[in-house]
Amino acid sequence: MENKTFNSKTALEQLTQGNERFVAGLRSTESLLGHTKLRELAEKGQKPFAIILSCSDSRVPAELLFDCGFGDLFVIRVAGNVVQPSQIASIEYGAKVLGASLCVVMGHSKCGAVQAALDAETGKRPDLGPNIDFLIELIRPSVQKSLTGQGVQSDTLDKCIAQNVHATGKEILAKSSILRTLVQEERFRIAEAVFELETGKVNFEP
Repeated sequence: MENKTFNSKTALEQLTQGNERFVAGLRSTESLLGHTKLRELAEKGQKPFAIILSCSDSRVPAELLFDCGFGDLFVIRVAGNVVQPSQIASIEYGAKVLGASLCVVMGHSKCGAVQAALDAETGKRPDLGPNIDFLIELIRPSVQKSLTGQGVQSDTLDKCIAQNVHATGKEILAKSSILRTLVQEERFRIAEAVFELETGKVNFEP
């Protein structure tokens, strides 16, 4: 998919349609034959139409979920779909240098990283080492915002996951003047989404 004609609206439409095909068990000819573009991509470079920041979870492969092929998506994966300077720099590169007009911050149901942060907040913190502890602390403010005085409910994890996606989207713009400028110029947009492991559907937030 050549990204010259894509703006954030058409990019989002392309992703939505691709996910609908995935849920229906269909594949586009373009994604199936994507390997045939390898030589062209090697010679002419990449022009992805969207950036996806998602969790490292092995059940969340963005190219498959959106029925995309080689060169279509600029994918950044990190446990808990959190951001630090390296992830923000990657998004800036995808937008400023490669020309992608859309970044989707995508969480997913049953996220282990968010569950670990929820466990930590409710006194069940496992001993996973200092590096994972650092990751948990990045997610913990979202958990704190999602908890009510009633304690953990059946939908608490889902609320934490959605809040974590929202917090990540806000942090990206707060810490990147490059991306804020692109947004102000209406050349870039950040969208929020949660992937349902149970159904394969990606739910985009309004």
